[in-house]
Amino acid sequence: MTAKTANPSANNPDAADTLDESARLNAWPYIWGLIRFSPWLFIGVALLRALIFGVSQQATALVTQRFFDALGGKADLANPMTYVGLIIAIALARVVTIFADITLEIRMVARSRTLVARNMFNRILQHPGAQAVPGSPGEAVSRFRGDLDQFVRFVDRITFLSGRTVLAVLLLTPIVTLLASWLPAMVAAQQDPAAILSEE
Repeated sequence: MTAKTANPSANNPDAADTLDESARLNAWPYIWGLIRFSPWLFIGVALLRALIFGVSQQATALVTQRFFDALGGKADLANPMTYVGLIIAIALARVVTIFADITLEIRMVARSRTLVARNMFNRILQHPGAQAVPGSPGEAVSRFRGDLDQFVRFVDRITFLSGRTVLAVLLLTPIVTLLASWLPAMVAAQQDPAAILSEE
């Protein structure tokens, strides 16, 4: 004798309509609501990740470049060991920043997850018992576990964009500056090629 699994959507058309509306739900207002719930934690994590993935990497690269320039005997540069100390200091500062980022991230994720879970429970308790959960109990457990974690983690992943954005700005600024310095010469070359030939 086989047990038949009841489908709430088939027996209750209202449940099917609820599922269809939830599938079309726009998540961005809720994401913005989570950010506003812990704005200082979100800003703190974003700034720390900008330092970790943007500023520290570029600072290490610039100090390393200076170190090799000093080894080459270029003038107006400090002792090479000074740059070695700077590289070590930047690495230690990056480690401290990473630990601070982990601490703030745990607090932000825990606060956001608690808020969403509490609101979901409150919403379920506002409905009658037979209509509280449109799907099966297993689906409800999955939403409180996997779906909730994915939603909160998505908000956490947004903070990584700050580090990538800072890194992109730091990388593109010298290129844009260099192109801007070349632009007048390129325009002048197009307007008067004979002048450039006479200089050669």
